Amino acid sequence: MILTCPSCGTQFSLPDEALGDKGRKVKCTSCAEVWFQEPERDAEEIFEELVKDIDVEEALEDFVPGERPDDDFEQEHDESSDDLPDVDEDIIPARPAASDSDDDMPSFMAGESVDQSDMDSDAQSKGNVFIGFIAVLVISLVIGLVGLFAMKSQLTQAWPSSKVIYALFGQDIEIPGQGLVFDRISVQSAESDSGTVFQLEGSIINLTTEDRIVPIILVSIRDEEAQEIASWLIEPPENILNAEGVMEFSASHEIDSKAEAFDASVSFKLDASH
Repeated sequence: MILTCPSCGTQFSLPDEALGDKGRKVKCTSCAEVWFQEPERDAEEIFEELVKDIDVEEALEDFVPGERPDDDFEQEHDESSDDLPDVDEDIIPARPAASDSDDDMPSFMAGESVDQSDMDSDAQSKGNVFIGFIAVLVISLVIGLVGLFAMKSQLTQAWPSSKVIYALFGQDIEIPGQGLVFDRISVQSAESDSGTVFQLEGSIINLTTEDRIVPIILVSIRDEEAQEIASWLIEPPENILNAEGVMEFSASHEIDSKAEAFDASVSFKLDASH
């Protein structure tokens, strides 16, 4: 049998035999509410109780269509209702204080209840887990960023490409070749006894008003199908290029196959060390 506390609405499961034939007082373990609970009865039992003192044959003989039952029948019906169990209002306050007299009342096991407070507690617990996960994630991110900036010099030396990442965060880190541009790049190819020789020429211009370090130059030669056929590194003639200055450079490279240069691309190696 499922009982519902009239005070807090908590539902409990209770064996039918625990209430007996006439019912008894029960107490809610959630809010300590006490009330008289009658056992469940089906319609047949209720009907039998109402008509047990009625002589059906006599009632049918005295029945006249359109007339109300006589007062004797109403009085007998009212008297029969007195047999139902009464609820003593004095022992069912809205929220009674715990007392020794309530110890003999059956209490419901908390594990058998469908308590809204348990559901709220589970939802709050899941919310706390999610908040804790977000907090750990944020703390880990902060620690990672602190370590990233604390080891800036070591990381940029070991991994020069990381300088671009620091630049995105507004860090004043000079990228190799910053402020320098290539100009008038040309390449020629000539056959040799062992293969092909490429001759590269060009210049570097410093667009800034400060002296700049000139990094190592990376050269890539491509054919008509844009396929790379040769690549090599060039040491610049000077390590420093004066403000707004121009530096000419040239280099040759030989490969052991026959090929014809169609295009050349040059760039600065991110690792500025020579």
